[in-house]
Amino acid sequence: MLKRLTPYLVLVQLVLVVVLLFQVNSLSTITGDSIAIPDLGGDVKDTGSVVDVSIDGDAVLYGDPDSAKVVIVEYSDFQCPFCRKAWPTLQALEAKYGDDIAIVYKNFPLGFHPAAQVSAEAAACADEQGLFPKMHDLLYGKQAETGSSGTVEYTVDDIKEWAKDLEGLDYDAWVTCLDDGATTGLVQKNYNEGVADGVRGTPAFFVNGVLISGAQPQSVFEAEIEKSL
Repeated sequence: MLKRLTPYLVLVQLVLVVVLLFQVNSLSTITGDSIAIPDLGGDVKDTGSVVDVSIDGDAVLYGDPDSAKVVIVEYSDFQCPFCRKAWPTLQALEAKYGDDIAIVYKNFPLGFHPAAQVSAEAAACADEQGLFPKMHDLLYGKQAETGSSGTVEYTVDDIKEWAKDLEGLDYDAWVTCLDDGATTGLVQKNYNEGVADGVRGTPAFFVNGVLISGAQPQSVFEAEIEKSL
């Protein structure tokens, strides 16, 4: 009896695996330069669309948004490999254009990245001490150390251990901020704004309001920046 049932059990297992893979794929689509999230609701913006993106109270990675000729707004996820891939491009743009550009960071943590939310909150807590750029570089730098092209797994305890070496950080105040969830609302606000702005994956950039989706080559950003200089 058991021998006759075995093929049916195998068939059932195969069907379950196919269903599971379909469900996982429906959550996200990994392309060559971003992780896309298809079903967030709201209006979908096309690359090249001009969007009025709010930056009120958001973290500044480089430059001064009040005086820069070009403001780049990045919606990003600290556990997204393509966001990490885009980091050197942003550094190169800052080095080339200096005070002519400013880069503002908005959190867009993806639900299937287990450490994305707490990473965003940790960076926002550091921003309260004026240390967002250092925490930003720390989080992406730790991922880069692995040499992996995929998503790097880590926990809140790892973040707390890394932060002990962050220069200038009032560590106890930062831990209290993180443990109390003091920046949870800010991160959620960023995410909601991203959905409203038409963000459907990470990273997503708005160069003076013009959408550039994904970790595109530096030349793509330069072409849009030059239009405003």
